[in-house]
Amino acid sequence: MFVTCAQASTGAVFGITVRTGRVYRVGLNGANLIPYIVNTLRDNDLAIKVAGRLGLPGAEHLYTQQFEALMGAGQVKEAAQLVASSGSALRTPQTIARFQQIPAEPGAPQPVFQYFSTLLEHGKLNEQESIELAKPVLQQGRPQLMEKWLKDDKLHCSEALGDLIMPHDTAMALSVYLRSETHAKAIQCFVQRGEYDKIVPYSTSVGYSMDYSSMLSQLLFSNPQGALDLAKGLVSADGGPLIDIQATAEAFLSSNRVQETTAFLLEALKDNKEEHAYLQTKLLEINLIGGAPQVADAIMQNGILTHYDRAHIGKLCERAGMWQRAAEHYSDINDIKRVFKNSHQMNPEFVVTYFGKLNREQSIALLKDMMSRGPSNMQVCVEVAKKYNDELGSEELVKVFENAKATEGLYYYLGAVVNFSEDPVVHFKYIQSACMLGQFKEAERVCRDSNIYKPEQVKEYLKNAKLPDPRPLIHVCDRYDFVDELTEYLYLNSLLQYVEVYVTKVSPAKTPQVVGKLFDLGANEDFTKRILMAPWLEARVATGSTEPGTHNSLVVGKVLTKEEGEEGDIDAEKESQRRQLIDQVVEWALPESESADEVSCTNLLILTAIRADHTKVASYIDQLDNFDAKDIALICVSESHMLYEEAFTIYVKFAKPEHTTDKEEQIEMQVLAMGVLVDYMKDLDRAKTFANQVDEKPVWSKLGNAQLEEKMAADAILSFISAEDASEYVRVCAEANEAEIYAEVIPFLKMARKNLQENLLDTELIYAYAKTNNLTDLEKFVNGPNVANIQNIGDRCFSEGLYNASKILFKSINNNSKLALCHIHLEEYREAVAAASLANNVSTWKQVCFACLKASEFRLAATCGLEVIKYPDHVDDVVTTYSDLGHFDHLVSLFEQGLGLEDAHIGIFTELGILYTKHVPEKVMEHCKVFFSKLNVSKVVRACERARLFKPAVYLYMQDKQADSAVKTMSEHSSAFDNDLFLDAIVKVRNAEIMYKAVSFYLTMHPMLFTRLMEVLEDHVDHSRVVNQLRRTGDWALQLGQAYMKTVQKENLSAVNEALNELYIEDEDYESLRKSIDKFQNFNMIALASKLATHELLEFRRISAYVYRCNKKWSQSIELSKNDRMWKDCIDTANESADEETIEDLLRFFCETSEKECFCAALYTCFSHNMRQTYERLQVLEKRTQPPKEEDAQDQIAQTYGQLGGFGNGMLMLENGGGMGGMPGGMPGGMMPPGQGGIDMSGFGQAGMPNGMPPGGMMPNGMPGGMPPNMSM
Repeated sequence: MFVTCAQASTGAVFGITVRTGRVYRVGLNGANLIPYIVNTLRDNDLAIKVAGRLGLPGAEHLYTQQFEALMGAGQVKEAAQLVASSGSALRTPQTIARFQQIPAEPGAPQPVFQYFSTLLEHGKLNEQESIELAKPVLQQGRPQLMEKWLKDDKLHCSEALGDLIMPHDTAMALSVYLRSETHAKAIQCFVQRGEYDKIVPYSTSVGYSMDYSSMLSQLLFSNPQGALDLAKGLVSADGGPLIDIQATAEAFLSSNRVQETTAFLLEALKDNKEEHAYLQTKLLEINLIGGAPQVADAIMQNGILTHYDRAHIGKLCERAGMWQRAAEHYSDINDIKRVFKNSHQMNPEFVVTYFGKLNREQSIALLKDMMSRGPSNMQVCVEVAKKYNDELGSEELVKVFENAKATEGLYYYLGAVVNFSEDPVVHFKYIQSACMLGQFKEAERVCRDSNIYKPEQVKEYLKNAKLPDPRPLIHVCDRYDFVDELTEYLYLNSLLQYVEVYVTKVSPAKTPQVVGKLFDLGANEDFTKRILMAPWLEARVATGSTEPGTHNSLVVGKVLTKEEGEEGDIDAEKESQRRQLIDQVVEWALPESESADEVSCTNLLILTAIRADHTKVASYIDQLDNFDAKDIALICVSESHMLYEEAFTIYVKFAKPEHTTDKEEQIEMQVLAMGVLVDYMKDLDRAKTFANQVDEKPVWSKLGNAQLEEKMAADAILSFISAEDASEYVRVCAEANEAEIYAEVIPFLKMARKNLQENLLDTELIYAYAKTNNLTDLEKFVNGPNVANIQNIGDRCFSEGLYNASKILFKSINNNSKLALCHIHLEEYREAVAAASLANNVSTWKQVCFACLKASEFRLAATCGLEVIKYPDHVDDVVTTYSDLGHFDHLVSLFEQGLGLEDAHIGIFTELGILYTKHVPEKVMEHCKVFFSKLNVSKVVRACERARLFKPAVYLYMQDKQADSAVKTMSEHSSAFDNDLFLDAIVKVRNAEIMYKAVSFYLTMHPMLFTRLMEVLEDHVDHSRVVNQLRRTGDWALQLGQAYMKTVQKENLSAVNEALNELYIEDEDYESLRKSIDKFQNFNMIALASKLATHELLEFRRISAYVYRCNKKWSQSIELSKNDRMWKDCIDTANESADEETIEDLLRFFCETSEKECFCAALYTCFSHNMRQTYERLQVLEKRTQPPKEEDAQDQIAQTYGQLGGFGNGMLMLENGGGMGGMPGGMPGGMMPPGQGGIDMSGFGQAGMPNGMPPGGMMPNGMPGGMPPNMSM
C-alpha cells in the first residue's frame, strides 16, 4: 500500500497497492465482532463496551442481562446509563414501562425522569421516548422545557407528539408537525393560528394537495378574513390558481361578503387578462350596486382593469351618482349630454380634460347643452373654450355664449384669447362684451392697442352704446381719423370734458379739426376760445412751434382785450345791458329779419335763450318750428342747463305728424321723450301716463327698463308685455323671483316664448306655474314641447315643498325615484310604491318603505321592504327602523316573506333567525334546522346566547362543526344539556382539555351517566389523568368510575391498577383483587404488599404474601404465610424461589415445629433442587423422625389415611395437627404403587411428577430423588 484514506461514514480504510494498483477497502466486520468477543474471548464486559462505543449489533442479550441485574439491584441511574449507551437495543416501550413502575424515593425525582434525563444527555430521544417524556412535562405545565428540547433537537418529532403538544402550544405543535412532515396537521395549525397566508406556500413547497374548496366553505362562516387570506394565497399560487376564481367569488357573495369578495377578485384579477372580462365587470358591479361605489371608483381610478363591459358599468356609475366615471365610459353624445346635466357636481378639471376626448362636433353640442342649463356651468364652459379655442374655433364658441346670453362668459373667454387672436370678430366681440359688463378700461385697452378689429364696426357700436365713459370711442376715432364724428358725438351727448381731454392730452395736433367741428355744431365760442384754442396755442408754442399764425393769434387776442375792453366784455354775464340786448333781438330783430326762418338763426335764438334766459326757452319752442330738435333737446338736458321739461316738450312736439312725417322718427322722438322722463326727471308715473298716450312698443320698452331699474318689477312686466319686448327676460325673471310676483310674470314669459326659445324662459314659466299652484297649465306645458331643465326645476320645487308641482315634473321626465318621494310627502303611499317599483332603486325603496311604516301602511311597507332586504347592506337599516318604531311582528313577518324571494341571500335567513331569538323564541330551533346551510352561524349563535336560547346555539355549533363550543355551552347551561348530543360532540372536540372538563362536569352534574361518557372517551383521554381527577373529586367518584377503570385496565396503567386495587380492598373483594394482580402488575406492588400485610382478613394477607412472592421477596412472603399457618403457600413460595437457603430455612422450620406432613410435602415439592446437602444437615433430626414401632405403624397409617379422607380422592391440606404418620405399605419405602391412589400434589403448584422423577413416580430405590434410603419419617 502506498496511499490510504479513511471513509468517515463507515470507519473503513481505502488503500492502493504499489505493484498492481488495486484498490482495497479494509473495514471492521461489525456483524461478527461482538459475537466473537462473547463466544471466543468470553469477555462480556468488553463486548458491551465495544458494542456501545461502535454501535455494533450482537450484544442485545448482554445488555438485557446487565440491565436486569442493575434494575434488580435498584441501581436506577446506572441502568439508565446502560440503556443510553446500548444504542437501540434497550430503548423500547418496555424499558420505559419498567422505569415508570419504579416508585420514587421520598425527596428524589421520579426514576423515569432520571432515565429520560440520562438519555437527553447522551443524544436524541426516539419517537416513543419523546411521547412518554412529553406527557408528564405538559401535564405539569412546563412547555418551555419542550421548546428547549426541540430547539436542541433532542426530541423525535412525530404526529403523536404534535397531538400531545397541540392543546398547550400551537406554535410548538406546528414546529413538530413541520419537522415530522405531517402536512395535514400542519395545515390545521396554520388555520388555528390564523396564518392562512402560509397555507398555500407550504402546501406547494411540500407537494401536498388538499380540498381547498371545503376548507374555504368552512372558514367563510367562522373566519371570513381567514377565508380571504387563504383564497388570496390559492389564487396567487406560483403554478397558477388552485381554485376556480368565479366559484370562489360566488361563494363569498353568497355569504354576503362584499368586502371580502372585492379583495379576493382584486388579487385574482391583478394580471388584467382579457378572459377575465366577466369577472372584472362583476367586481365593479357588486360594489356599485352593493353600496360601495367609492371602492369601484378607486379601482377604476387605478386603471388596473380594462376589459370589463364599459357600457354596462357606465350605466351603473350613472345610477350610483358617479357622473365623472359614467362620462368616461360613454361614447354616444346623447349619453354624455345626459350625464353632463350634473356637471355642476363634477370636478371642473375633469370636465375640461374630458372635452379633449371628444371631436369638434361633439364638443360644440355638449357646450351648447351645458350653457342652456343655466349660469352654473358658465365658469367651466369658459375654461373649456379657453383650452380648446384652436380646435373648436372662436366663431363657434362665440355663438355658443351668445345663444346662451352669457355675456360674462363670453367676456372671460375672449379675454384669454384676444391678445393672441388675429380674428377681427374676436376683438370686436371682446370690446362689445367688455362694454356691456362695464369693463371700460379693458375696452379702452383693446381699442387703443389692437390693430385687428374693424374700425368702422367698432365705432358704430360704441356710438350706439352711448357709454358713460367714451374713452374707447375716443381711441378708435383718434386712431382711424373719425375726429368729426367723435367731436359731434361728444358734443351732442354733453361730454365736453372729454373733448377737452382729447385735445389737451390725447391728440393736441387735431385741435383745429375739433374746433372747426365745434363751430359747425354751434358750440359756445367762449368755450371754444377759452378752453380749447388758448391751451392749444400755448401748447403749440411750448412745443417750439415757429408758425407766425400761432404767435400772432396769442398776441392779437391779448391786445384786443387790453385796448378795446368794452367790446371785449360785451357778452360778460354781469353786463347790465346784456339782457336788454337779447330782448331787443328776440322781439324786433328776428321777426323783421328776412332769415328768421333759417334753422341756424332759430337754433341761435333758442341756444341764446338757453344760455341767457331759461324762462323764454319754452315759449320759443312752442312758437318756433324750424330748429334742430334733437340737438337742442340734448343741450337742454345737459348738466349745465338741465331744462328737462323743455327737452321733453321738444321731443313730444316733433313726435307729432305735422312736424315729423316719418313714423320711425316719430317713435324715436317718443322714446327720447320717455328717456327724459325716466332718465332725467325720474317721474315714472308721468312716464307711464305718457306711454299710455302714445302706446308705442319702443316707448313701453324704455319704460319697462326704467321700472326694472327702480325695482318696480310688476309695472315693468306690464310695460314689457305692452312692448312685446322680451329682450330683458333675464333681468325680469330675476326681479320677479326677488319680488315673488309669480302670477304677474306668467303673461310676460308666455309672450317671451313666442319669439325666444330659451331654457331660462321655460324653466321660470314652470316655476311660476308651480308657485301659483296652476297645476293644469303646468302639466299641459311640461307635456308639450319645451327646453326647460325640468330636473333642476323639479328639485327646486321639491326643496320648497311644492310637491304637487314637482310630482308633475318628475313624472314627465320619468324620474321615478323623486316621484316616489313626492307621493310620500303627499301621503299618496300606494302611488309612491308604484313609482318606486318603476325606479327599482334600493334607496327609493327604502325611503318609501320607511314612510309607509311611519304611516302604519304595513302592507305597502312590506312590499317595499322585500325589495330593500334583497340588498345585504341595507338589511340593518330595515331592522333598525322597524325596531325603533316598535313594529316587531311586522318585521318578523317581512323577513318570513323574504325567505321566498328568488334571490334571497344569507343575510335574510340570518336576520330572521336573530329576530326569532328576540321575539319568537319557539321558532328558533326549527328555523336553524331547516335553514342551517343559509345562516351566518356566528351571528345567529351570538343572538341565541344573548337570548339564553342555548339549545339552538348548541345545535348550530354542532352543525358548524364547532364541537368545542357546543360542549362548553352544554356544560355551562343545564337547559342545553342533552346526553346523546354531548357524547356525540365530545369526541369531536379539538382541544383535549375540554374532555377532561367534561369528566368533571359529568361527575358533578350527571354522575349516573359517567360510565357512558367514559365509554365514549375511552380512546381519547389519558386514563391516568382521569383517575387522578376521580381521586381529587372524592372516594365516591372512584367508586363511580370502577366500571370505567375495569374497562380500561387492559392497558395496564399503574394509576388505573392502583385505583382498582384500592377499591377491591375497600370492598373486601379479594378474588377480584387476586385476579387484578395476576393480570395487571403495572403498579407499586411492594407498597400494596406492605399495605395488605396487616389486613384483618386472611385472604388479603395471603395476597400480600403472593405479591411479595411475585416480586421475589421470598423471605417476606414466607414469613407472612408462616404467621397465618399457610403451609402450602410457604412451600409454593420456597419452590418458586429455587433458593436452597430459603428452602432449607423452611424445612428447618417444619422440623422445628414438628410439621412432619408439611416437611414431607415441602421435600417432595422441592426435590428438583439440589437437596442432598440440606438432607445431610438435617440428619440431626433423625431421632425426632424415627419410624414408629411395627405394631403401631398400621394404626398410624390408617389414622392418617382417615384424616386425609383417602389418598387419591381429595386435596392434601397441610394444617397444624397430628403427624402424617408412616408411609403406607405396599411400596418400598412406604409409598403406594404408581397409579394406585397416590397423593394428589396438584395443590402444591406443580402438576404431575416433580422434575427429574421417573415415569413410575418414584426413584429406583423407592425413595424420592435425592433422599437417602435410610431416611424415613
